[in-house]
Amino acid sequence: MSMDVPLRDGLVFCIHGQRAIFLDVRSSRYFALPDEANKAFIAIASGETPSAPGARALAALKLSSVSSASTAPIDTRSVPRPQTQLQGDAGPVSSTLRRRAIVAQLRSLVRLSCCSLDQILHRLGRRRALLLQSDRARSRGTDLALQVASAFLSTRHVRPRSSHCLTSSLAFLDLALQLGLDAELVFGVQSAPFAAHCWVQRGTELLNDDLEYVSTFTPILAA
Repeated sequence: MSMDVPLRDGLVFCIHGQRAIFLDVRSSRYFALPDEANKAFIAIASGETPSAPGARALAALKLSSVSSASTAPIDTRSVPRPQTQLQGDAGPVSSTLRRRAIVAQLRSLVRLSCCSLDQILHRLGRRRALLLQSDRARSRGTDLALQVASAFLSTRHVRPRSSHCLTSSLAFLDLALQLGLDAELVFGVQSAPFAAHCWVQRGTELLNDDLEYVSTFTPILAA
């Protein structure tokens, strides 16, 4: 399926079943299209010609920004689905690392209360870029990931909003990047009924969630 669909800045999409679902990063809002516009959008994403009524309905929504040179085509294939789940024995986890997990959770709560999702993702992108350019990226990735995962698991009862996927995943990624472990924050969606979720993965390895559950979501954005 072709996904060469230019969208306005800050707008990403994926197709779950026969429904296009969008995430407007700047307004932190998910949305779907009316039926006629949805059919037209899927036709365009598939490299087909939409019906005239569908094309008009889609144009009225002003999703595209073809005149903007900064807008790149969105390709959902660039957001890999997790294929494996982090497994293994981390061994003893230090009290220092557990405290850092709690602090990361608190920091994540503060950031979500005062910053937009767009700002948070932009900062994460800069941190990942700096990490990859430096010599801090750790070669012992699996061992370190297991320690971070164990620190978060062992503090789940004391971390505020530990069951909130965005808060906890931001905290997990924050601590991972501090320790030199590169990973990504991935957002996924379902349709009928709509549901959204996020998690942390490294390549195609899921680091902080259950693979069976996460596999029910279609990735829409990785940052």
